[in-house]
Amino acid sequence: HGREKSHRYIRLVMTGANSSGNFRLCVNGFDLYGRVVQKDPTAMMPAEDDETPIDMGPASSRGGMERSASATGELRRLDSLRLHIAPSEGMNLVHFRHVHDFDTNGLFSFLGTRGGVDAHRNPCHSGIVAVTHSDEGEELCEGMASALVGTQVMDMYTADRPRSWVAVHLGHGRSLVPTHVTLRHGFGTPAMMLRKFHFQASHDGLTWATLREFKGVDGGVMAYAENFERLTVTFAVSTNRPYSHFRLIQSGENVSGNHRLCVGGMEL
Repeated sequence: HGREKSHRYIRLVMTGANSSGNFRLCVNGFDLYGRVVQKDPTAMMPAEDDETPIDMGPASSRGGMERSASATGELRRLDSLRLHIAPSEGMNLVHFRHVHDFDTNGLFSFLGTRGGVDAHRNPCHSGIVAVTHSDEGEELCEGMASALVGTQVMDMYTADRPRSWVAVHLGHGRSLVPTHVTLRHGFGTPAMMLRKFHFQASHDGLTWATLREFKGVDGGVMAYAENFERLTVTFAVSTNRPYSHFRLIQSGENVSGNHRLCVGGMEL
């Protein structure tokens, strides 16, 4: 009807009785044809070759995250995740909900699979995100910094220096309003477990805001999750601002009395 308009939600609603004279809405199939409107196809999901990501819709009332397939308009049902297209807001929007520690519902899992379309690949190895650390100019004392955003479980810790830190940049055009952070210990025993540290965020990687502080009054912060081989912890953060840089920085000694920042994984 004249000027083209895109829509986020589409529904069928009965306005009268069906052919049997009742009000049962009897339909078991639904498909749509048309043009997916994109205003910023690079904002959240990394594009590859000729596959351009479509805009992401709002989160559903269930756990997990909602995500789309490729620009063909194909929608896939992955596990219990409901998928939405929301092309009219001028940005790509994905909601990630924590269900359990290191589930597949977090940001780095999303980026590593290009929204569930591909097999997982560490997003740092793909150049999607960048991980830096306080041992810059040299290798980490143990492990690879890229493991912070990957699925590989390995020992990982910095040199023994006060205020050791590790940071991740989400990449150009990507930002996150964090609600929860999950960390995995970087050693096979409780030795060197985090005790005193800040979780911080930044817009530019220079000026940092502390979103959560742990003062170590109750010892180490991590515990063994069921059926998980490493100590983990998930904590909530409260902010309404999006950030593109996140870091952990120690503010005191770990449980072993040194300044090695020992963390082997992070999810947001």
